[in-house]
Amino acid sequence: LVESSADSWRFYVVHEQGERGSTASGSGVFFRDLTLEHLSADQDDISGRYFLQNTNSWYVADVDAASTDDGGDILQWSFNGNENQLWQLVQNADGTYRIESVNSGKVMDVEGASTADGANVVQWSWQDGANQKWNVVLNSDGTYRLENVNSGKVLDVAGSSSSEADSLVQNGWTGADSQKW
Repeated sequence: LVESSADSWRFYVVHEQGERGSTASGSGVFFRDLTLEHLSADQDDISGRYFLQNTNSWYVADVDAASTDDGGDILQWSFNGNENQLWQLVQNADGTYRIESVNSGKVMDVEGASTADGANVVQWSWQDGANQKWNVVLNSDGTYRLENVNSGKVLDVAGSSSSEADSLVQNGWTGADSQKW
């Protein structure tokens, strides 16, 4: 079911097998509100707060155990609405973005400024490093990819996993659903 008014929509999503936060089959409805905004060519700053949901697994980017430490692992986890799953996109002067955990104030960082496929993505205090800057790229299917400025690689789930608690890494862009958000 979809309701709309002006430029926002309300989606009611029904799951019947008790998966991903829904109730048991036939015993209720699980719903989530989404607000979509139309961006025009002159409105390209998408700074704001987001839950980053992976297209492959439907899990969201989550700072493990709500860590506030440098090096805290970022993984995929079931949506619970906590601040360790909420991310602030902040546009930098050069047009790139830093992706800050609302819980810790730390940013998504490719560990050790690695340029290798499979390098782990963690949170770290903002140091204005290229490994902490991301380009947000709209894909043709309406999803987004997050491309690291230092490596040119994109945010991905390790092994393209659809399992809870698997780490987020960087990999070269292939167009796989695990690289879409």
